[in-house]
Parts: sequence; structure tokens; C-alpha cells
Amino acid sequence: MEGFLVTQGVSSVIPLLHHHNYIVPPKIICVKFFIITRFWTILYGMQYPYPKGTSMKTGLPISKNETLFELIIADLFSFLLFVLYLNPNLLAIYQKGIDPTPMLSASSAKSLILGLLVFSLISLAVSILKLIRKRWNTPLVWFSSISELATSLYFAFFMTRWDALNREFLRFFRNDLATWQLIAKAAAVCFLLLTLISIADDLYKVFKYNKSI
Repeated sequence: MEGFLVTQGVSSVIPLLHHHNYIVPPKIICVKFFIITRFWTILYGMQYPYPKGTSMKTGLPISKNETLFELIIADLFSFLLFVLYLNPNLLAIYQKGIDPTPMLSASSAKSLILGLLVFSLISLAVSILKLIRKRWNTPLVWFSSISELATSLYFAFFMTRWDALNREFLRFFRNDLATWQLIAKAAAVCFLLLTLISIADDLYKVFKYNKSI
């Protein structure tokens, strides 16, 4: 069932969507992937708040399946962002028979993508730490929460760097910066809200468990 949910989430994002003879750019696919994976993680955590075999000794057990899922996602994003960092022009709109149109200007692309890569690697480290420790404690839950919040805030920063956009990219939005601003702000706000819900859920479960001991 878990594999089915993951497959469904990924399959709704990965296909290349054709519209007016161009392919939806990787940045928009990444936005959908970010939001869907965040939503799946929250949903899974609410559906299975306390793993089987819970012990009242050393802290709330961390869901192994959820952590493995987060680890796989962090791995995939780290690899994708590393490839994009090496060649930022891959983050582009592709048209048949025409050279790709990069989304970011050459002067800003690498630094912005590097920031995303750093936060992705931090998320990867948190997932590995959770997998090793197997149980929540106060420092770990706060470190995880802060890293998630920092990632979502940087994602909002990344999405709203209007000065970093390639002007040629805007012609796919009727040369209207306001149209892209609306899309970017909506994606950033949605991801931030989902992150806050996820953080609140983790904190609530951990501190509720600690009080019950």
C-alpha cells in the first residue's frame, strides 16, 4: 500500500506535460514534487502516529517507513540538484526543434541552486540521523523542525528571485512577470503551510508522548 501511494505521488509529477508545444519545465515539476511529498509525509504521519511496538522508555519511536521515504526523496533531490548545479542550463523550457530556454540567468543560477543543494543535503543528514537513532528526543525533534522550516523558507526565497529570471523565460507566461509571480508565491505559501503542519504534528506527538511517561 505504501509503495502504491509513493508510485501514485511520483507518477502524478514525473510525466512531461505538453502545452502549446513546450514541456513543463523541471522547476515546476520540482515544485509539484516538493508539495506532493510533503503532503504524503504529513498524511502518513497522521495515519500512523505511533509505530507498533511502542515502548514507554526512551522516547517516541520514529516511523522507519516514513524515514526511509524521506531518505529516498532527499537522495533523489540531492542528485537532481547536483546535476543542475553542474549544468544550470538544464533547468529550462524545452521546445521541439528549438534550443532550450533557461529559467535562470547565468549569473544567479549556480548560487541559487547551490543553496537548494545544501538544504537538501541537510535533510538527507537528518533522515540518516533519524534512521540511526530510531527514537525521538528533544534535540532531534527541534533540529528536524528547524531544518524543515529553513528549507521551506529558502524554497520561498528561491521561487521569488524575480531578478534571477531569464527574461526569455517570461514569454512563456505572455511576457507577464505578474503571472509567474502569482504561481511562484502560491507554490511557496503552499509548501510553507504544509511544512508548518508537519512540524506541528511532530512536536505535538513527541511532547505528548514525553508527558505521558
